Amino acid sequence: MFVVPQIQAAQRTGDCHTRLPSISAIWMHLVLLCLLLSGVAACGGSGDNSATSPGAGGTIVAPSALFYPSPQTAVVGVALQALEPTVTGNVSNYSVIPELPAGLVFDSVSGRISGTPIAAAASAAYTITARNAAGSSSFVLTLRVDPAIKLALEPATATAIGIGQRIHVFFTQQADGAPYPAYIDATLVQWSSSAPSRAVIDANGQVTGVSEGTTTITAQYQGITRQLQVQVSGHWVTRTVAVTGQGLRRYAIYIPAGTDPSVLRPALLVMHGGTGTAMGIAASSLLTEFAQQRQLLAVFLEGSGVLPTFNAGACCGSAQSQNVDDVAFARAVIADIRLNDRVDASRIFATGFSNGGMMAHRLACALADQLSGIAAVSGASGEFEGAGTRYYSCVPARPITVLHIHAANDRNYPYAGGIGIDGISNSNF
Repeated sequence: MFVVPQIQAAQRTGDCHTRLPSISAIWMHLVLLCLLLSGVAACGGSGDNSATSPGAGGTIVAPSALFYPSPQTAVVGVALQALEPTVTGNVSNYSVIPELPAGLVFDSVSGRISGTPIAAAASAAYTITARNAAGSSSFVLTLRVDPAIKLALEPATATAIGIGQRIHVFFTQQADGAPYPAYIDATLVQWSSSAPSRAVIDANGQVTGVSEGTTTITAQYQGITRQLQVQVSGHWVTRTVAVTGQGLRRYAIYIPAGTDPSVLRPALLVMHGGTGTAMGIAASSLLTEFAQQRQLLAVFLEGSGVLPTFNAGACCGSAQSQNVDDVAFARAVIADIRLNDRVDASRIFATGFSNGGMMAHRLACALADQLSGIAAVSGASGEFEGAGTRYYSCVPARPITVLHIHAANDRNYPYAGGIGIDGISNSNF
């Protein structure tokens, strides 16, 4: 492109001082020109080479073997771990049909799927296609989006226990809209205590108070961390008391720190649900924390039988079938704490959960002369059963304050009456 113009210019000017190039010079210029043209051709000269893959003889080859990890489950509100495609050959662009669930992002250049879903979606098939000028390759990705899951500890953020007291900490997960949480296997959780000299925690999530002070319990599950502050304060003491016709019965008492032995304290009798334990109701109710705050004595009664229960009249278990006198047991415990713990006799109360709540109602009838009031949770009176059978007479010695608390969605003891789908008794209440 520059040789011929030079020659033409020389001829055109007729300048006798301008010499035509030699044949060898012209040949060299032609060779350089060919090399330059060959170099341009070698670079492709056909547009964006990144979108093509030349095969034998320069033929463009279509993408193949497109693959994504499948199936996939995402969760509302949780960032999806990005999905990257694997594919053989070069790709011009990617597409997906139908559109991904709201909140997820599809990159048409890289084929990458990322983002945070904002709404639940049923499992569906999404066809992803990789293309170039020669053709395409497709893959069907199966994906669903589950409702948001709340991960939490029970107790939630803080609690108080006594020296020697044990509580279980639970890691729970609850899908958005679900009425109840599910409990994660404690052995799958990594537990630790920031101050083992205050409280230790084992592989089953059981915390034991060691000495006065505070520790932070940390639970890690699948990259999620939750923490619980535990204050160790006061003492947990296990006792026995003799009951006529029953031998020794057990109960435990929580004595809050800072208790002045010269001051009479209120006392709260606490009864667990069917198949529960004194230690268990102390942990789940958080009543030791309440007792520490209010400076009262929390007294936890232990039911009888292999699966501990209380004879609340129409319920429950071996205590009811063997007609165990749990009223006499409660009376003996009251006498014992009044003798040993400087209790204000005018401020003794009773509470209970489920079967224990039913027992609290029975004590309101039988021990109104010694109790100032009761608060029952999820367990109503067992004086009668659904068929009308009467198990005891409720003739309190004096009027007594009663607080009853009951969840409308109770599966053991239905709010509207009848047999609970998760109940432990075949009786109607």
